[in-house]
Amino acid sequence: MAVGTLEEMIDDNHAIVSSSMGPEYYVNICSFVNKDLLEPGSTVLLHNKVHSIIGILPDDADPMVSVMKVEKAPLESYADIGGLQEQVTLPTNVTATISTESSSKHVVFL
Repeated sequence: MAVGTLEEMIDDNHAIVSSSMGPEYYVNICSFVNKDLLEPGSTVLLHNKVHSIIGILPDDADPMVSVMKVEKAPLESYADIGGLQEQVTLPTNVTATISTESSSKHVVFL
């Protein structure tokens, strides 16, 4: 089974559904599905092989998804957090060793 979102009702037996996999499908609606509950934006259960609508999922948010969802923007900015000035500054001297088959050289970048 797969989860999709009802995009548009075409007629009593067909609809356009966007799947969680990405593309949109023209699908059948199984006869046992309560069509009165179907409306654009509804979360529907799709048959795994033929993508027919076989059920309607409740509108309750999945707790795993709702934890990651930003419901209101934070008031803090990056300037408010701070504390990494010493770590962010560029190093003043960088020493590198360049090796070839015949020799190696130390190079200092300022």
